[in-house]
Amino acid sequence: MRDKKLDIFRGMTMIYIVGVIHGLYWLKLFNFSLKWLILFEMPIIFFIMGASFSLCPKKLSINYIIKRLFRCLIPFLFYSLVVLILNFIYNPTLLRNNWTAFIKFIFDPVLRYNKILFLHGHLWFIPIYVIFIPIIPVMYFYFYKNIKKISYKMLLVLTLVLFLFSLDILEWHNIIITGNYYLRNMLVYGIYIYFGFEYLNQKVNKKYCIINIFVSLVIMLLLKKFYNLDMQRNKFPPNFMFLLFTFIWFNILLIFNKLLLNIYTSIDIFRKGIDFYSKKNFVLYLWHPIVYLIIFYFMKSFNIEIGNLNMIIKILIIILIVTLNMINGILFGWTERLGSLLNNISSKNK
Repeated sequence: MRDKKLDIFRGMTMIYIVGVIHGLYWLKLFNFSLKWLILFEMPIIFFIMGASFSLCPKKLSINYIIKRLFRCLIPFLFYSLVVLILNFIYNPTLLRNNWTAFIKFIFDPVLRYNKILFLHGHLWFIPIYVIFIPIIPVMYFYFYKNIKKISYKMLLVLTLVLFLFSLDILEWHNIIITGNYYLRNMLVYGIYIYFGFEYLNQKVNKKYCIINIFVSLVIMLLLKKFYNLDMQRNKFPPNFMFLLFTFIWFNILLIFNKLLLNIYTSIDIFRKGIDFYSKKNFVLYLWHPIVYLIIFYFMKSFNIEIGNLNMIIKILIIILIVTLNMINGILFGWTERLGSLLNNISSKNK
């Protein structure tokens, strides 16, 4: 079952990632020291993931899991193949010196062999997303539905585990836990998936939101000597400080969610763009580095220094990135449809 609000927030979040986050961090359009303050986007993605699942009518169906995997992996594999070909063109000795590159586009989810600017930095998200696809039904039914009271206690336990395993002063956690990177990603974003499960039951209480913000800020201040406050460093992998930081933003967005919806309804061009990004969000996320690559080399070829551009031009560049990326949705949207088609064919053959 589709939910219009979720679709709106999905589209807004993807535009924010494609245009604002990567505009600041990849092109360094606004290179100021506190830009880490805007890094609250990924928890929203996983909240929407949990909320969307809670509305799904066939939550226990294996077909649901297979369908989601097909719709994710087919576009990703095609993108990976294109990146491999581009790397081969860029460096013809790649396959001669490293024949495993033939299969890395299948087995390496972050394409570490890539040497071309921008093309693989955003792919850290893909394995986390894929891992959650088969796990979410378990989270929903066996923890949330069947033992709901225990599940919230479990959230507190998982938060404590995250705190212990993310303290910079603790060196031993990397030795004890293999795959600590994935563990911490699953802990943090799993909490937001749980919040998403409560989507239909949530009534925004601004007083509680303000309390949550205040308490989280106090805890952050008490723990700041253990962490670097730069959330870009706390994000990969996410630690307890990043959880507190994103929880503050999560509550701020809850307070102002009606304002965001009003922006959507009041400006027609925004509405069309948000709807497009919502509909083709995964493909647009995969392919948006191509736009950055084109703009970067265009500016480089004309010796345009980003630091010398005024504020209005930089904002126009963000708008241009978001707009040009919509072409990727048109060109490569078929890969997601192909994933759905292959899933339907496999379902009929069972």
